[in-house]
Amino acid sequence: MEIMKSSLKLLASCASLRALKQIHAHMFLNGLHHDNYVAVQLLSFCSRELREVGYARMIFNSLAHSANVFLWTAMITSYSNHQTGTMREAFTIYKLMQQQGPSPNKFTLSSVLKACSSLQAVAEGYAGSGNMLAARELFHLMSERGINSWNALVAGYTHNGECWEL
Repeated sequence: MEIMKSSLKLLASCASLRALKQIHAHMFLNGLHHDNYVAVQLLSFCSRELREVGYARMIFNSLAHSANVFLWTAMITSYSNHQTGTMREAFTIYKLMQQQGPSPNKFTLSSVLKACSSLQAVAEGYAGSGNMLAARELFHLMSERGINSWNALVAGYTHNGECWEL
C-alpha cells in the first residue's frame, strides 16, 4: 500500500513522458501494473496532463483482458477529450467494451456522448466551410445519426450548392 501511495505521489509531480515511463517501470517492478485503480490513474494522467494518448493506449492494451469499467471508461474519455482525429478511437474502444468488456456505466456513456457531440460539431464545421467530403465521412462514422446530424449534412449540401448529392 505504501508503494502505491508513493507511486501515485510521484505521478502527481510528473512533468514529462520520460519521467512517466520511469514511474510506470517502478509500478511494474513493484507489481502495481495489474491494479486497475493504479492503471486508471496512470492512464488518465498520461492522457490529461501529458497529452500522450498513444502511451495511454499502450497501458490500456496491456491490461484490456482484465480491465474493469473504470479503466475502459478512462480510455474512452482520453480519446473523447482530445483532438478530432481520436474520436473514432473512442468509438472503437466502446465497441470493444461492448464485445469483450464489462457493461458500460453512466460515466462511460457520458464520454461516448461527448465524442458524438464533438464529431457532430466538427461535421457541421466541415459542412459550413464547404468541405463536404470530410463532413460526409464524419457523418458515416457516427454510430447513430440523429435529426441534428441529418440537418447538418443537408444544410451543408444546400449551403454549398451540392443538392444533387442528397
